[in-house]
Amino acid sequence: MVYFNKVWYIYSEEGKKAFGNLEGHISDIHEVIKVTTQIADELGNVSIVDANLSDIFIANSIKTLYKKFSEVLGATGASKALHLIHPKLFVMWDDNIRKSYQIDVPDENGYLQFLRIAKKEIIEFIRDCAERHQLSFEEAEQFIKEKSDETPRRTKLPKIHSRRTLSEG
Repeated sequence: MVYFNKVWYIYSEEGKKAFGNLEGHISDIHEVIKVTTQIADELGNVSIVDANLSDIFIANSIKTLYKKFSEVLGATGASKALHLIHPKLFVMWDDNIRKSYQIDVPDENGYLQFLRIAKKEIIEFIRDCAERHQLSFEEAEQFIKEKSDETPRRTKLPKIHSRRTLSEG
């Protein structure tokens, strides 16, 4: 998680401070993982495509996880850490992605808003693929996974969405 957040450690005052006390920071990361494991586990194997992001339990779980991780890793680092923990549900974001989605405050409410938008875009992308290739929704989802540059077993649609967003930006 430290490696994936290196820009934050280099350029942000908060990140520089955390990196300056790396042992304490690693301890904080370990602690946030420990205290949030149950919440993450309760989300099970739900993917962004399947998740009802309006469901109070799911929405509050996402917001709680994001808030706790962002307190330790910052906004971008929180999304990266959550993506590493639960890649089928959490989409990574950074300042440029937030700006392109017109999300001004990178807090837990902004992140949930972003996930709702990302979910709509991912579903639209899968439906478009299904229509173009005359596939069912599930077949199109699998087709996209197979056409990505990762093995089908490891490919996650949120990562495909992040790549698409970055390439459009």
